[in-house]
Amino acid sequence: MSRLMQALVGISVIAALPALARAQCPPLWAQETAAAFNGAIRDFTQWNGGLAAVGGFTQVNGQPAPGVAVWNGETWTPHGGAGFPGTHRSAVAFNNWLVVDGMVWIAPFWVPLANQLSFTTINAMAVYNGELYAAGTYNSNLNSCVWKFVNWSWVGVGLGNPVEFGPVVNDLQVYNGKLVACGNFWAPTQGSTPNIAQWNGTTWSSLGTPTFPTQPRTLGVAQGELFVSGYIGLNGYVMSYNGTAWRNEFTTANNEATAFAEYDDAVFVGVGGRFMVRRNGVWTSSPQYFTSPGIPTTYDFAVHHGTLFIGGSFNTLLGQPAANLARYTIRTSDYDGDGDFGADADIEAFFACLGGACCPTCAGPDLNGDGDVGTDADIESFFRLLGGGCA
Repeated sequence: MSRLMQALVGISVIAALPALARAQCPPLWAQETAAAFNGAIRDFTQWNGGLAAVGGFTQVNGQPAPGVAVWNGETWTPHGGAGFPGTHRSAVAFNNWLVVDGMVWIAPFWVPLANQLSFTTINAMAVYNGELYAAGTYNSNLNSCVWKFVNWSWVGVGLGNPVEFGPVVNDLQVYNGKLVACGNFWAPTQGSTPNIAQWNGTTWSSLGTPTFPTQPRTLGVAQGELFVSGYIGLNGYVMSYNGTAWRNEFTTANNEATAFAEYDDAVFVGVGGRFMVRRNGVWTSSPQYFTSPGIPTTYDFAVHHGTLFIGGSFNTLLGQPAANLARYTIRTSDYDGDGDFGADADIEAFFACLGGACCPTCAGPDLNGDGDVGTDADIESFFRLLGGGCA
């Protein structure tokens, strides 16, 4: 049966269906083979309609890669040429560029946006109010460990009172209209709390009065809250901030939380080789999904076309080979992710995606997760979801 005939038959069936409830379908997992990424993935960012990954890998699917690769919806390919060694920790889309640790690819070279910073000193980047920020190890020439890109130069924006802002910022995150920095640094203003601060474009200020056991390492935003993680010896902690007050969420044994995402109406936190998931205010722990010869680590999450991408340092997923990357997808009839299940908008979005025009929140054309994109099997899976079944 042709795709057009399947569509017509499916639409006629849909018209006869009652109001649809959300199907409780098991998640679909997809893992890359052992040849995919030969080193850890540290960060993701949305770029140019696709998803970019950066880390410590030197090969992607057997091709040389400078620790940078791009997913186009079907395959991962290296981005840029050689000459950019090391483990890359941060990537961001800015002015149509893919910026990696303060470097951009201008063929045939990776070049710094400005010469005041070494890419090895940068821990995190963010775009705030249309401007590019970077943070990392204290730079004495710029008198700060947070910098803004202005007129092809970096300028320090971290001057505190009474001392300089430093010695290190570990992460940046935009939350509630402010740029938040966390790390190991003095209070940004007299009497405020050290190790976390927010920037409004002009001045730094504190975020309430949190008490962190040790310096915070990672920031994330989900369900309108700011999440912060760090470690205490071999154990980790997670706290949240709702814009007014701080709350202790959970602690973890022998692992630190290093990734946050909002997905499937829940908060997902990557802790070693498993997830902590908060749904309706209740935290649950997943099975041990990932393993490796050492301690498996989930470094970052990204939600792209309805799928949760997991990047880190692991070599198996549920006992099968998985080279530092996995995909986790909850399939429902809410194809476009707007909260309405099996609506006309979902049907329109699905067929638009088959034609190559996927919306950012759409589940993508490989609906059944078999690795073949936009096939008749995907159409059949879509109709099963609309009928209340599973893909």
